[in-house]
Amino acid sequence: MNLRRTVLLALLCSTLLSMAAVPWAPSLYLGNSGYWPKRVAVTITNRSSTPVIGEPLGLALPGLAGARVESLRVTRADGVELLFELLDARKLSKRTGSLASDDRLLVPVECPAGSAATLLVYAGNAEAWAVPDFLSSKWVGRVLDPDRAGLGVTVGPVERFQIRPPSGLRIRQGRDWRNRAEVRVRHFDEQANSTALVRVNLRQALARLPGVGLDSEARVASSDGTDLASYMLGQGSVLLFPARLPAGSEELFQIPETIGWAGTRRKSESNRARSIF
Repeated sequence: MNLRRTVLLALLCSTLLSMAAVPWAPSLYLGNSGYWPKRVAVTITNRSSTPVIGEPLGLALPGLAGARVESLRVTRADGVELLFELLDARKLSKRTGSLASDDRLLVPVECPAGSAATLLVYAGNAEAWAVPDFLSSKWVGRVLDPDRAGLGVTVGPVERFQIRPPSGLRIRQGRDWRNRAEVRVRHFDEQANSTALVRVNLRQALARLPGVGLDSEARVASSDGTDLASYMLGQGSVLLFPARLPAGSEELFQIPETIGWAGTRRKSESNRARSIF
């Protein structure tokens, strides 16, 4: 029996109390369903009376040496991702390979006068694709000298976050389960278990099942095959279901092709969420 399988990714995100007291980023640009297990926090202290607004700063990150250059990502403390440039020891742009201890990461800094700001540099996602955009070359020649600009720069130790792998998936048997989507749910919190609604966009999975429309219905089962309550939203491409995950863990859920998927919902039901059980 041929089995068509689509793997989707969903995230349960809550506060992670890390060394830098900044939540771990559960998803960054072009992660390709992987996650970032390492990061360093960079604290910039502006001791001057002049605010720094988007000026580039050069950073050495020996703690991340050896990481794939393609996996590097930079965010502010609030999670907003920033463009960056990476230069090797010859001051040439570096786009592939491994990060060396003498490479320099150029990142734009925003820091009010007499204040401090935190940047986070993530690395280590083996599945990540290379980013297509970098800090414009016009900024490269304006790299700040921290001493002359009155800045203090502190690069913290390497922080690590390891997601515990999921338990084995017991695939449901039967005609309705021949084709299915597997939903991978990660809980980025090392402190507590979590119960929450998972929101999954099924458009990718439905596109791989010929004859199944976007107004389809679906069922959900846990990794051990237990049926779960679920709710369809809008035109049926978004599914909600409850999930309980231990702290810092990952679980798999399965959504089958069912006979009900081929049907058309009544117009009176198409614009509201409803239980399919």
